[in-house]
Amino acid sequence: MNITVHLEKAARYEALVPGLDRDDDYELWHWCMVSAAVNALNAALHAAGITDGRDCYPVRSGRYLEPGDEPGS
Repeated sequence: MNITVHLEKAARYEALVPGLDRDDDYELWHWCMVSAAVNALNAALHAAGITDGRDCYPVRSGRYLEPGDEPGS
């Protein structure tokens, strides 16, 4: 994912939080907060050039699966 997509996802999670009761909906509240934070952190890592912002999926250190790649290649 790229920076914009990460920030949009973080904003969507954050928008859900006010509608949740911190006690009654704790698991969902916690999941939304953690997921928003992870997406914001990923955006920051991309912006700093620490992680790759390509449309790919990391499969192991230094190896990314890109659209069109064969699994295991």
